[in-house]
Amino acid sequence: MDTIDKLFKAIKQNDAALPGEKDFSHHEPATAVADTHGSYKFRPAKIEECAKGMVGKKVSKGLWIDMGGGVGGELEICSDKLMERIFGPGDHSEKKKLCASTKSDDSKWGCVWNEKKGYCGVGFSPNLRCQKKFINDPSRL
Repeated sequence: MDTIDKLFKAIKQNDAALPGEKDFSHHEPATAVADTHGSYKFRPAKIEECAKGMVGKKVSKGLWIDMGGGVGGELEICSDKLMERIFGPGDHSEKKKLCASTKSDDSKWGCVWNEKKGYCGVGFSPNLRCQKKFINDPSRL
């Protein structure tokens, strides 16, 4: 599209076209461009999202850990998949109870704020960072 007018015209034609509709003004059939769903992205969890940084408090769901492997390698904190990935296959019911516990002694079983290093990390494995999952899609605002 070498001019704004051509771009604007193409956008109007796309908006007017039904998905799968043929446009015979060109040599090849054309279809409307369909919007796809936004994809999830991840960013480091902020102190407000990490139990507000309170000592003895944790977050045990809704935050994600990047376990590698590219897209889809993020696993939710305290999930069965994360437990299996870290501790191997087996019965993780005791660890899951520690995740669900609200006792301050069990706070390391979730995402906790590391004041010294200034990030939200997994208490029982501090090298793992906790992330917030979001969709960056202006149409959902």
